[in-house]
Order: sequence, then C-alpha cells, then structure tokens
Amino acid sequence: MSDDNNVTQHEVTQEDLDNNPALVENGVKIGDMIDLPAGTGEGTPPVSTTDGGDDKAEENTGGGEAKTEEKTEKVVAKLKVSEDGMVEIPAAIFEGMMNDIQDLKTGKRTIKPQKVSHHTAMVKLVDDKYPILEIVKTWVENKGQQNEVLQSTVKILKDLESGKTENKNFPYLDLLNNVISYKVDIIKQTAKEHVKNLGMIRKTNPDPIKFSDEAKRFAPGEVENLVKTVTYESVVKFTEGTPLAGKEITISNEFLNM
Repeated sequence: MSDDNNVTQHEVTQEDLDNNPALVENGVKIGDMIDLPAGTGEGTPPVSTTDGGDDKAEENTGGGEAKTEEKTEKVVAKLKVSEDGMVEIPAAIFEGMMNDIQDLKTGKRTIKPQKVSHHTAMVKLVDDKYPILEIVKTWVENKGQQNEVLQSTVKILKDLESGKTENKNFPYLDLLNNVISYKVDIIKQTAKEHVKNLGMIRKTNPDPIKFSDEAKRFAPGEVENLVKTVTYESVVKFTEGTPLAGKEITISNEFLNM
C-alpha cells in the first residue's frame, strides 16, 4: 500500500497488458507494481499517459466516485501487417509466444494428439428408404442406333428388421448422380478374409541346383492357386436429419461413399 490513502498498489498481469497497449508502450511488464486510484476495480487498471515512463494512474476523486464519467474500453490486440509484409504484435504477446515455443522444444510442455473416435461416411438410399448394400454387376445395354447405356444392378435392403434384400436395375449414371447419399456414423468395423481358388498350377523349384534344404525337399506336381483377400464390413448408424435417423445397418466398406 502506498503512503497516499487515495492510491493502491496493483501487480500488472497479462490481461492488463492485452487490454491497455499503452502500458506496453511505456515499458511496463508482467509483475510490475503500479499505483491505482483507490476504488478502481481489479483487472482494469487505467492507462498511464504520463511522460517520462512514470507508472502514474489517472486520478479519480476520493470515495470511489468520479467527477467525470469516462468509459474505459478494452483494446483487443490485433495483428498489424505493414506494406513490406512485416507483422507487428505487442512485445508481451511475442514474449509469451516465444516461451511457449521454447517449452515445446525442451519438452517442458507437449501437445497430446487427439484420438479420433468419430468416423462418418455416406450411404445411398433408393427412394429415400432403401440403403444400397452392393453393386451386383454393371453391363452395357444397346438401345439401338449405336446408343449404348451403362446399366447396373444393385442390392437394396428392403426391410431393416428382417434383413430382406432385393435387386434393382439402374442406369449407372443415374445411380451415381440422382440417388441421394446420406450421412452415417461408423459404429464398428470387422475384417473378413476371403480365399479364392483360381485353379491348379505347377509348382516351381526355387533352387534347381538344390543347394538349399528347401530345394532338396522339393517334389514336382500341381497345387491349388489360392488367392487371399481381406475386406471390411461396417456397422453404421444414420445420423439425425436423415430419413432413417437412428437406424443401424451392416454394409461393406467398398460401397460406402459411392
């Protein structure tokens, strides 16, 4: 407390500097003590406008009642860009930025990556009712006079409760452009392994000179040509605002986001 009963001591904070750029211009820093008129609210120190760098506040009359009513507006620090592309920011804000960067470099502070827990996709609905689960096939239909149209057969889910499906034909471009897609949340995904037999093939000796033990055990003959693939299925839930809001279906990832 100062000797003057009408003045109190106030420790400068970052908020004070942000709201009163004049403090920064006068060289005031965080932690400095400045004199405030008695009755001044916390966090809103008046801006010092005296020459010579003295931390002297604007005077109010005793008893906390000002003779003149003056409104103090908070000044929001804005970036100023000069014609040569230089950015001007208050020194206190720049110092805080540099401290944050240094803490990140030295490991005093880290930015923890956010785990992605919410995935979305799009599912097409025929007549705003029936989800398209699969494109069964596509073919070219000859309409005559060299007019060929690409057609497609899709599997749609007719009944969500029973799981009943039905095949329906579409011109392929109509399927892509005119059948509306709706947003769904991906609840879970499951991997499925598929094994396809492409017929019989003759085995090939990897080491005809038989230097390796494997080559010594090699026996000529035919084996099945098996190809393994993995596909993913998702359980998805239609979001609010869609025709099937709240309903869940299972669909191959291959036919999401068509």
